[in-house]
Amino acid sequence: MIIAYIARTNIPSKSAHSVHIMKLCAEISKKADKFTLVIPKQEKAEIESDAFSFYGVDKFDISISDVDISSKRKGWRFAADAIRCADKALGTKAYAVITRDVFVAALAVLQGKETVLDLHGDIKQITGRWYRLMKFKPFAGSKHLHLVMITNSLKDYYQKEYKVVRTDLTVLPDAYDDTAFGKVNQRPVFDISEKAENTNNPIQIGYIGKMIKGKGIGLISELAAIDPKHTYHLYGGEKAEVEEKTGIKFTENVLFHGFIPSAQVPETLQKMDIMLLPNQDTMNVGGENIGKVTSPIKMFEYMAAGRCIVASDLPVLKEILSEDLCFFADAQNASEWKNKIDYIENHRQEAAKKARDAQVKATQYTWRSRAEGMIRLLQWSKIR
Repeated sequence: MIIAYIARTNIPSKSAHSVHIMKLCAEISKKADKFTLVIPKQEKAEIESDAFSFYGVDKFDISISDVDISSKRKGWRFAADAIRCADKALGTKAYAVITRDVFVAALAVLQGKETVLDLHGDIKQITGRWYRLMKFKPFAGSKHLHLVMITNSLKDYYQKEYKVVRTDLTVLPDAYDDTAFGKVNQRPVFDISEKAENTNNPIQIGYIGKMIKGKGIGLISELAAIDPKHTYHLYGGEKAEVEEKTGIKFTENVLFHGFIPSAQVPETLQKMDIMLLPNQDTMNVGGENIGKVTSPIKMFEYMAAGRCIVASDLPVLKEILSEDLCFFADAQNASEWKNKIDYIENHRQEAAKKARDAQVKATQYTWRSRAEGMIRLLQWSKIR
């Protein structure tokens, strides 16, 4: 099968969006007979090899459109030029398209290409008034279109908001890189043995990700302030920058380690015991509230690393997590989070078992399996 993945993203970039695309494309490229990723015009004319090291993925073909989308919305223009680039790179017009861009999907479908539209939020965010495309039957009802949702919550949203009545909607949650995690030496959580409880070693508490309020950075600040005996390690930004942008102040027991590239995440997680997933019900990212529909990459990485997780008690996170795999706490109540951490510290064997069980479940959610899910949709369309 010949496949083009077309995306509006910069490579390299600190965004989770770019991590998702690079990890997924690395796996799709291994399954396709021929593959290219098409992205907008970049600051540099070529993608250097260290960009692949930045994400910790093997090199694959990347084509660069002539359209620069940084200054204003250029949805249709980028879509048309990106498809032209894919035609040239692949040497044929007979290929399948995978994209998160509804403009690209619309043009590809109207050209008769088998197309996977991978939805992670409300399309209004990038289309504006063109959200009506989801109600345009020649597109939304086309047999060439395969709709993938990141969560069941997002699937429910599209069925309610856009009256998407198709029976073939597919939910493929986010994922982790099992190859990268398999290369690191696993440290037992809390450094305890299978048979003995060891309460002498201080627990290490961490968070990796964006430093914004919707991700729960304010909750971490409150938690650290009422829990001075523990040190909190934050990866994703510098203290001065985060305090300036959010207006949130942090106590001395919060250590900022700055941004780390995706390739360093597996090893960094092995330094921690408890990882925090303090997502909020309202989470504005790029002007869109994704709090109720998100499938955070960090959740799967926490699980894959075998770390103990304390997570916000939100329905969307419970699509993957359960009481058997983590500890839930009220997303608005820092005292409840402190109580969970105190409980974990005094019940390390119980917490370690949950971490191990979560690690086993994580094997269901790899970038490889997500890529295979999309390719199955494209292959199935050939025999319908």
